[in-house]
Amino acid sequence: MTTHRYSKVFGLASLVLLFMLNACASDEQATQGGGTALGAALGGLLGYAITGDEKGALVGAGLGGLGGFAVGNEVTKRKRQYADTQSMLDGEIQNTQRTNATLASANRDLQRDLAARQRRLASLESAARSGNLTAQQKRAELASLHDQQKRAQQLLDNTRKELEVQQKLLQDTQSQLPANDRQVGKYRARVEELQARVKELRQLVEQYAKVDDRISTI
Repeated sequence: MTTHRYSKVFGLASLVLLFMLNACASDEQATQGGGTALGAALGGLLGYAITGDEKGALVGAGLGGLGGFAVGNEVTKRKRQYADTQSMLDGEIQNTQRTNATLASANRDLQRDLAARQRRLASLESAARSGNLTAQQKRAELASLHDQQKRAQQLLDNTRKELEVQQKLLQDTQSQLPANDRQVGKYRARVEELQARVKELRQLVEQYAKVDDRISTI
């Protein structure tokens, strides 16, 4: 798979995740059974991101993520979607599970893309040493890299915000339900997994910056 292909598949995975986060942030309708407004549409988008099927590529276009975001406001809004604390717990367990699965997919795509770019970086450095690297080749590589960096940073910014929301919801839930509640334990595990996924994504973004630095100094 080429770097272009990795970038495209990653873009699809990140689009799904931005759709998920935006849906969580904007759905004002109360739900009785667990905040499952994402439903079949989300499942379809997730499958699309993983398979790379290009049909329906514009589904979800124009989504703005969590712009104008405030943790306190979002937590209050999220709670209003549910009939009670138990419904919120069940619904947010599902939401974090979906977010984790999609972010894991996006991170894998980024890892593969980085590996391909690092191989190309070695080729560029070799060409530079032999005097065969053109300015056009360098500009093209940097343009492609910066486009991917921008998408990865946007994904990181949005998932960091979602992590803040989930951590506050978990804190509030733990204060209202018994500490040994099995669902609370399940939710805690999902939020901790999200934290680990976000940390992994941050490290990938940092690796992109290092590749950028090396190409820029060739």
